[in-house]
Amino acid sequence: MKKHILFLILPFVVFLSSCDEFNEQRIVGNGVVTKNVHDVGGFSAINASSSMDVTVKQSDRFKVEVETDENLQEVVSVYEMDSTLYLKLKEGFSIRSSGDTKIYVEMPVLKKLKASGVVDVETDGKFNQRQGLDISLSGASEADLQIRTPHIEVKVSGAGSVKIKGETKDINLKASGASNINTYDLLAETVIANATGASHIKTFGSVLFNFTASGASSIEYKGEGAVEKSKSSGASNIKASEK
Repeated sequence: MKKHILFLILPFVVFLSSCDEFNEQRIVGNGVVTKNVHDVGGFSAINASSSMDVTVKQSDRFKVEVETDENLQEVVSVYEMDSTLYLKLKEGFSIRSSGDTKIYVEMPVLKKLKASGVVDVETDGKFNQRQGLDISLSGASEADLQIRTPHIEVKVSGAGSVKIKGETKDINLKASGASNINTYDLLAETVIANATGASHIKTFGSVLFNFTASGASSIEYKGEGAVEKSKSSGASNIKASEK
């Protein structure tokens, strides 16, 4: 009986999901690209979703500027909550811009970065800060960052990708799905790396390594760090870089 009920419910759920897509209001960009500066206060974290390019620059001031088609400006939602800057499209809308929707952010310290959907994040120059950085990417989001910080936490899933350059003391890397993490150019001392699924991690360490890999994942490392732990299972692979 339960199976019969399930078979009846599933098509209805699929139908409702399709209705949600049709209910979205789609707006096509008019080709007149404008820049709009938003009034913001203070924040130390960024949460970006939907589809956009975000450039973050270290500065003594806080600033957010959105560059997109004139008629799409009102659809891009920019707001702050609990010290976090949220960047996304307003609910119920989808857009087709004439070019990439670009958002330029200036802030003194970046403690947390979260990106989902199809978001590309990059830093304009290097962040130099005493506070640690927590990075979380999902979907098809990508990040290319330069930073000097005592500690970095990185979690990437889906088809996400992150590349980090700079200096840090400790770094904790977690990759799953078909994601990629590259910290070859991040001069770290202690590295903890965990790769699952079909993910790939490349990292550098000068003092200590701790590795765990499973599924069809791989971890490749370089540096003079001692390998304290190296545990692999399935078709996973952990090896020192030949370069």
